[in-house]
Amino acid sequence: MRKRFICTYKRDIAGTATEEDIATIEEGNAWVHGGDAIVDAQLYDGIRRRYDPYDFQQLYGFLPETVLRFST
Repeated sequence: MRKRFICTYKRDIAGTATEEDIATIEEGNAWVHGGDAIVDAQLYDGIRRRYDPYDFQQLYGFLPETVLRFST
């Protein structure tokens, strides 16, 4: 449910939320509170990765690949 944090940012701040983002927010409202840049950056890697890295950058100040280098 880490996706919810970024989806909420897209809805409330960036104004770019998709219908899928809204569904993710609704599913995770009871589970997620706050952000974790390293965990959220991991959402941009792998088969089911996110494709909105510039929203992530606006939220955290760095692109996901930069944050992932911080964690190694």
